[in-house]
Parts: sequence; C-alpha cells; structure tokens
Amino acid sequence: MLLVPLAISYLLNLDLIKSTFKSISRMTLQLAFIGIFLTFIFDLNSTLLNLLWILLMLVVASHILS
Repeated sequence: MLLVPLAISYLLNLDLIKSTFKSISRMTLQLAFIGIFLTFIFDLNSTLLNLLWILLMLVVASHILS
C-alpha cells in the first residue's frame, strides 16, 4: 500500500522518502506496542478493567471527533 506514495515521491523528486520511512517505522512500533498492551489488558479477563478501557477509548474518540 505504501509503495505507491513512495514511488510518486521518488518520481517527482519530492524528497519525502526518508520522512516516509520514519513515519512507517513509528507507526509500526506504535501498533505493535498497543497490540501488546491490549493483549495484556484483555488477557487479565477483568470485566471492570475491560469496561474502563473501552470507556476511555470512547471518550478519546469522541473528543477527537468533536
């Protein structure tokens, strides 16, 4: 999916390849860490903790959308 923007950046000499790779690396690390964190939270199998986490995600999402 990311090959198309990289190819366009290269062909148009936009000099964005380095920053794009940094962004891809950062995104991959963030997704890996949140995956590990969510696995840990949901493996605890605590209904209260899971509900609090879901509530937090809903509050943050509603704040971002408003």
